[in-house]
This record gives sequence, structure tokens and C-alpha cells, in this order.
Amino acid sequence: MPQVGVANFYLDIGVRDPGAPNDFIAAIECDGASYHSSKSARDRDRLRQEILENLGWDIIRIWSTDWFHNPASELSRVSAELRRLIAARAVSRASTPARPAIAVVPARSAIVSTPPVPAKSVKGAVVLPAPVAMVPAKPRADELSRDQARAELIDLRENVIKAELPDADPARGLLRKSMLDELIRKRPTSRGEFLGKIPIELRENTDAEQLKRYGERVFEILERTV
Repeated sequence: MPQVGVANFYLDIGVRDPGAPNDFIAAIECDGASYHSSKSARDRDRLRQEILENLGWDIIRIWSTDWFHNPASELSRVSAELRRLIAARAVSRASTPARPAIAVVPARSAIVSTPPVPAKSVKGAVVLPAPVAMVPAKPRADELSRDQARAELIDLRENVIKAELPDADPARGLLRKSMLDELIRKRPTSRGEFLGKIPIELRENTDAEQLKRYGERVFEILERTV
């Protein structure tokens, strides 16, 4: 469903869950040249994405430069991510009956409603149904806190990557500070999620060889991070 939202704030595409047609499985955002040329636009979109993720939305982002370069690859990546999300929700519904999830945000921050349930005003706040009711997963025995994950990634950078690639430019390193901060914040667990969640200006300035050689180890650490 295109242009999901209210007022002057819309998601480009809202994808409904085929197993629960009244719920949305994800939001797809498309960023063009104006995004890359305007710092204020980038900052605004990052804040918007944080709000949406806090409300329970999964965001899949398509960058115009990637689309123009290889649209078939982008369609394949988005399709694979949607299939993963659909399968995860199907497992959740099968294991435990879903219970309604409610998100309450200040009225000025109320940006997306999820039809067919209308938003309701409650003493200056807007109550929005979350895009889908999720059952909390059981904790894994090997879970990492964000600080523990950061420590493991720094260890990988200092004791593995630097040793194996001593001539690599640290300013373009896969685990340089700016990229490390974004990885911990967004926690992509696959190359597809990396392409969709990490801003293009960071990706374009990252050593492709390091991503190829160490990406899976990084994603494995991030997958265990809570």
C-alpha cells in the first residue's frame, strides 16, 4: 500500500502481512538525490526511522543510487527481507496467540496510523496500534549486550583485521568508529540488511574487501546482540 500515514508524514510503501491482512509487515522507504545533498533531510529521516522502529515497524530502505545501478538486485534484496519477516511472524503466531500491542506517543509525534484501526485521542496523546503484535522471543544463551558486542567487534578489528590486512586504510575500515556506532545501533544481521539499514555515505566509504572477508562474522555478532 503506497503512502501510508497521516497529515504531512507518509511512508512510501506499507507492506501488509499476508498471514494477518490487517497488519503491516514492514515499511519501505525510498531515498533520492535530495536525501544525499541535504544534511537536514538525512537527520530528519534518521529521527523518523528511530520513531518508527520504536513503534514496532521494520524499515527496508531503498537507495536511489543502488536502484539505478542494479534494480533487479534491489528487488531481490527487498523480496528476501520481506520473506524473512513474514516467516518470522508466522512462527510467532503459530507458537503463541498474538496479543494486541499499543504504542502511545505525544500528539505532535503521531506520524503513522495503521488502518483499519483508527487513531484515538487520549488526553493530548494519540494511541496508535503497532504494525503487528509480536511475541517476545526466548533469550539465547549466547546473547550479548551492546557493550559486549562492541567489545567483540573492536577485538575483531584490532586483533584480526589489522593483522590480516596491515596496509588497509583505517579511515575506510569496516569497523571504524563511525561505522561501528551505526552497526551497533542498527544491528544488521545479513548483507541485505546491511545494504538496507546502513546509510549509503557510510557504505560507499567502506573497504569492500573487508566487508567481503569479515561481514559474516560481524553479522553473527550483531545477531546475538540485544
